[in-house]
Amino acid sequence: MPTSLSEKNKIGFLNGKIKKPTNDDQNPELWKRRNDMVMYWILNVLTNDIVESVLYYSSTFKIWSDLDGRFVQSNRAKLYQLQKEISYLSQAITDLASYFTNLKKSWNELNSLSSIPSYNS
Repeated sequence: MPTSLSEKNKIGFLNGKIKKPTNDDQNPELWKRRNDMVMYWILNVLTNDIVESVLYYSSTFKIWSDLDGRFVQSNRAKLYQLQKEISYLSQAITDLASYFTNLKKSWNELNSLSSIPSYNS
């Protein structure tokens, strides 16, 4: 999601850099339209249970902050689990190619979880 939004130059909705306009701004409807579009993109990829818990936020930033706070914790648990699995991984009776394929897959997953950026800073 962040990669897609970055490509569309909308990452500012996640990190709060694109703020809700004040009454003095000339085109508050444009911000609302863009915020609604980004909000729709996010809600469209979530499960129904999660959507129901964030549906009534007024901005994309609030939705993303809620999701980030919720799921960073589960990523840390998954990170620990992967580190543990890698430390116990052994070739056992598998062939060398399968062993290294499994190891590489685990390393790639670990790397992707380790490098998840936070967009709330």
